Amino acid sequence: EALPPPAADRTFAAAGFVGGRLVLAGGESQPNGVERRAEAFDPAAGAWRNLEPMAEARSAMGYCTCRRAAAGLAGEGAVLVVAGGRSERGEPMRTVEAFDGERWWPLPPMRHTRLGGALVVHDGALYAIGGLASPSGAFTASVERLTPTTETERGLADDAARLAISEAEWATNGLYDTTWEVVDEMATPYAYHACHALSVSQRLVGPP
Repeated sequence: EALPPPAADRTFAAAGFVGGRLVLAGGESQPNGVERRAEAFDPAAGAWRNLEPMAEARSAMGYCTCRRAAAGLAGEGAVLVVAGGRSERGEPMRTVEAFDGERWWPLPPMRHTRLGGALVVHDGALYAIGGLASPSGAFTASVERLTPTTETERGLADDAARLAISEAEWATNGLYDTTWEVVDEMATPYAYHACHALSVSQRLVGPP
């Protein structure tokens, strides 16, 4: 059964299921260009609903859905994570955000800018793989990993104030200490590619 179209036709958007809803975020549309917009399809209503927009407009980003813990977020449930992409100025990005069904949470920025990179969760950690470091640059083979440190919460009061939320809410949903580290390089550089975790010891990366 075909779904009704979202509010605007978009290319290079992120999509994933969060809280039983199909979420569509970012991308490029005419005449708006690169978008912050986020929408979710409500099966009960049979219609798309506007969500809180991303903090930054982005398209052609890496994205995947994963458990909150893999993104360094406390609590249970899934999140849609978007990483890097093309900014409103057409430049590659390294910032990362996660949507939990209600709001977007800032995650630590990647070490490298990535346009058209892939994002995958493997063995409880997020991996950012390949992409372009500049709009006209060569493909990169670098691989980064975000590994949550569950013992230490970071900057509770400072981050709660910055996001204008209560410390109680942050204690329930907030970020744990995490950092991106470069862990490997692919044998062949890729951008605008697909990536899927196969097993604990194998990963698959391929061209579009």
